Amino acid sequence: MLELNTSRTLFIPAANAVSTSFDKSFMGEIQAHFFSTGLSLNTILAVLCTLAGVGVILGISKIAGHFSHKEPHFPASWISNTAALVHLLELAVSQRQKITLHFQGLHSEAARQGFVASFSEISKESLDLELSHFPENPKKWANRKIRCAFQLPRQSRPGHVDFFYFVTTSKQVTPIDNGMGLFSIQPPDHIEMGQKRLALRIAPPLQLVSGIALWPDKSDRQNPERSIVQLGRPALVYSPQQEEPLLTLINISAGGVRISMHSGLAHEMGLVLSRDKRFVVLFQLKDPDHKKKLNIWTICEIRNVFKDYETRSTELGMQFKKVGKINKNGKDIDWKAVPEDGIVSLGNWVAQRHLELYREKGLT
Repeated sequence: MLELNTSRTLFIPAANAVSTSFDKSFMGEIQAHFFSTGLSLNTILAVLCTLAGVGVILGISKIAGHFSHKEPHFPASWISNTAALVHLLELAVSQRQKITLHFQGLHSEAARQGFVASFSEISKESLDLELSHFPENPKKWANRKIRCAFQLPRQSRPGHVDFFYFVTTSKQVTPIDNGMGLFSIQPPDHIEMGQKRLALRIAPPLQLVSGIALWPDKSDRQNPERSIVQLGRPALVYSPQQEEPLLTLINISAGGVRISMHSGLAHEMGLVLSRDKRFVVLFQLKDPDHKKKLNIWTICEIRNVFKDYETRSTELGMQFKKVGKINKNGKDIDWKAVPEDGIVSLGNWVAQRHLELYREKGLT
């Protein structure tokens, strides 16, 4: 009977659980492949148990279909969800935030400098902005492309603000009391975050983190390991079911992550925690917007290490160097370099969670 140590990890179930983790056709293919290589039955069972364990967090039998599903692609800096757009604009209206506007296609000094208005009211058909003076030629303000920029204070970091901008079409200006004007523009179909999403990081709610798995990267940096089988058993995992989590996710962004682990545990697992060391890390995050789970395969490089000798914990600040995607066979990872603005899908997820902080906690 094959004995496996299950005390440290959620990923490695008992051998008799393998048959429930994969469908029979997948099991048959794996078994035929390993028998053809001349491996022993015990080796095959060990590999299958490792695969079955990773399947707990991935659902490997469904990954190919999950990743082949194509969704509309939007730039990482766009916020296009209708509810999020309305909420942002309602916040700006409720706080009477200032908004800076620039007509596009005009080359006068006044056009280049732009002008400032205040958020006044939002409806399905119009976003109304209050002007301090009614313009001399209001007809010239109608049906023009206009670039708008505003900011909102950040709840999670007092003293900091988030910048947003959008391009839309002006509608009309109507006079109101005291010589002021009400400038109506079309509500935008998307808003772009002014700061790079690479710098936007959050401490995600624990209920949205389904699991984390970490492997030391022992491969050539130019040719990272592609086979899930060869990765083997994760060195460390996080699962919501753990009474004492082995890993703690401190914060995450499109460009990197900060995690914490017990120093003694790292030593016990033989992990070398020093600058430039690399790890393969899998994050599974719940995406309530699309009612699915987001599987993010990454190769991370340690940029800084902080050891707290009182709590005996070690914090790692890591940068994402490569992002992976499970290919159609469900067994190999295709790696690509992380773009300059970070991992797009993760950046979108972080931005949406960031916006939810506005909804749930409000602004001060």
